Amino acid sequence: MSLTVHVNSLRWFVENQGGAEFLRSFGDPLDDDAVEAARTVAYPDAARLVGTLRAASVGAECWFTLDDEGADALEARPGPDAVSLGELSLSVGGNDDRIPGHVAVTGLTCRAPQPEAIARAAAALAEAFGPQVVWDDGLADVMVVHPGATVAEVRTRWERA
Repeated sequence: MSLTVHVNSLRWFVENQGGAEFLRSFGDPLDDDAVEAARTVAYPDAARLVGTLRAASVGAECWFTLDDEGADALEARPGPDAVSLGELSLSVGGNDDRIPGHVAVTGLTCRAPQPEAIARAAAALAEAFGPQVVWDDGLADVMVVHPGATVAEVRTRWERA
């Protein structure tokens, strides 16, 4: 069975009643100021999100196409030190097959990702777009990744689950 991992903006969780309490139950620090700040953070658009992943040497087998002239999706392995998120889809609240680059993305779903890819993606997305939440389908663990977290810190925390 392949592991499915999700990475969502903290905003996605705290917009829903009980979301912050749910996240806190997994033991990662999440103060009220961070929750309130997350409510005001804009979701990244698809083109910027893909560009952030590419800059972090993260690739994927994309289950979507960016529907903009000149916009490139991720390559499976965009460079010699690249790692893969496996099969990747974006949560956009509409057609998720052909995604315009300007459309807001609330999260990623990765099927069979490499652990290093999850760590790189979460750290890069947190730095660029604010806190991110990493979780698997079984809810064995849920992790909040804040800006400034290193890839090594994220990987160590995620692998303790």
